[in-house]
Amino acid sequence: MTKTIGILGGMGPYASFEFYKRVLALTPATTDRDHLRIILDVNPHIPSRTRHILYGEASPVPGMVDSLKRLQSYPVDEVYIPCNSACFFIDDIRRQVAVPVINIIERTCTALKQFRDHSRSVMVLGAPITYKKQTYKPFINALGMEYLNHDEDIQLLVEKIIYSIKDFPSTAQTEQLAAVMGLVYDKYRPDIIILGCTELSVKFDPRTHNLPTILVDSCTELARYLVRSASGSCNGE
Repeated sequence: MTKTIGILGGMGPYASFEFYKRVLALTPATTDRDHLRIILDVNPHIPSRTRHILYGEASPVPGMVDSLKRLQSYPVDEVYIPCNSACFFIDDIRRQVAVPVINIIERTCTALKQFRDHSRSVMVLGAPITYKKQTYKPFINALGMEYLNHDEDIQLLVEKIIYSIKDFPSTAQTEQLAAVMGLVYDKYRPDIIILGCTELSVKFDPRTHNLPTILVDSCTELARYLVRSASGSCNGE
């Protein structure tokens, strides 16, 4: 028996859709009935995670907890939130629900273990919370790897891409993201670049990635873990 999986989406909607597509693509299915049972709550009305932190606006926690409790009562066995910024609040969220909530940041950093022998420095491209609160840093440092932080000018370019994708994805954003990654590599030479925002995953095209650095995509890593966990093949990871 596989698990019934809950996904709390809507932060933002295009990123949630991309995450579900990754889950479908990574599921070893040959017929419709081989796919996983997934309950998807797309709730774009949850207050902005970023505006709460930067400007003291309404907290997103009550909205997330409400959706999580609805998924919990379905019931589901686990809940996945394809939003890196939301995981800044994950400890608060977990205290208020009984269902396990999977941390996209933790799952993404777990994927770094395979590179530890030959890659030491890691840089994360993400939204304001991920950048300002350095939410990836404890997990990266715990692996004995170096967390590199880029400058504000690059962050402004990253945020411009993220918010334009939230408004409406376009082909121009793929080229813009490739250009920013080129700037990051030229200036900092990271061994690994993490796409630490699922909006960036929407418009990343592997065909534009011609840099001598490893690319780790948080959206893909969370989807990969979901498929393994749902089928009982995580082996305690």
